[in-house]
Amino acid sequence: MSATGTWRSPRRRLGLTLIEVVASVVISGLLLGGTAATVHVMTRGGAQVIETTDRQNSAALVLARLRGELRLATAASELGPHAVTFTAPTSGGKDEVIRYAWSGKPGDDLTRKAGSAGASVVLPQVQQFDLSYELMSVQEIRPPAEVESAETLLYRFDVTDDTLGRRIEHDDQSALYVEPKLADEVLSWRITRLWFQAKESGSTNGEVAVQLRTALADGQPSNTVLAELPMYETGLDSSYTWQEFVFDGADGQPRGEGIVVVLKWVSDAEACRVLVQEEDAYPSDSIYMRSRDGGASWPDVSGQTVPMHVYGKVTTASAPEVVDLSVLRAVQIDSSSGTSPPARLRSGVRLLNSPDASGL
Repeated sequence: MSATGTWRSPRRRLGLTLIEVVASVVISGLLLGGTAATVHVMTRGGAQVIETTDRQNSAALVLARLRGELRLATAASELGPHAVTFTAPTSGGKDEVIRYAWSGKPGDDLTRKAGSAGASVVLPQVQQFDLSYELMSVQEIRPPAEVESAETLLYRFDVTDDTLGRRIEHDDQSALYVEPKLADEVLSWRITRLWFQAKESGSTNGEVAVQLRTALADGQPSNTVLAELPMYETGLDSSYTWQEFVFDGADGQPRGEGIVVVLKWVSDAEACRVLVQEEDAYPSDSIYMRSRDGGASWPDVSGQTVPMHVYGKVTTASAPEVVDLSVLRAVQIDSSSGTSPPARLRSGVRLLNSPDASGL
């Protein structure tokens, strides 16, 4: 006997259960969220890297400029912990005073000021700008300097009994060559003031030019006028009186060379009369000359002179001076700028000219 029955194949499932759907959604959400977070972090980090790089580049350019200017500095006037002021040639070739300064407060700007222009921001949001300096003590031998004395009496010839009045006319003019006796250390001398006696002659319309001229080799006046002052007859008396003439800033002459005081006629038939020592006048440091041809020639007049007092100043050389100095050899710069994180740079520069920093 055979057994008989019915075979059934298992039923095939065609969909997902609710639990599987929910699990898939949760897992997909987690994956997408992680991917978004990763992209956000990477994007933000890349932006920070770019920002930091930009700040570093900007700071590097500013410090490069500062180092270049400091390297050529010829003088320093401020060496502070957060500021430095110095003199250096600019791009135009002109020396200018340059100042870099930071307040010392994190977040404030670094500024640069050159010459008379206002300060401008060269680096914003500075967190640190510290300066340190390398100084060196040296001795400098300064060459002798020219020193001018106070006013002193350089020449004097006083009046005696033998005098006469010499008219100053177009064809009768007087001159006195003066070469004072000076010490060997004197380099040069100049006239600052002189006195002689004069009076009016006839009408009072005359004028005389009191000139200081350089001298030719024979002592006669050259055509080079060092200084000139007028003497008007209206200011003279009917009798002889001392007349003063002050020469401010008149050029001088080297020691061993004289100056000629020329009384040059300017106007009126007789411009005035000047007191002259007539006899026995032989001063060793002056020569009296009289021109009878309007100043074309100046022959000596032996035994005569114009009594005169000459004041002036002499120039000598000071002794060489040894001076202790402190010179600036190098500058160290520590800086940082920006935030999160700040761009930090450290650099230094050696100065080519070692400017004097004494007292700073």
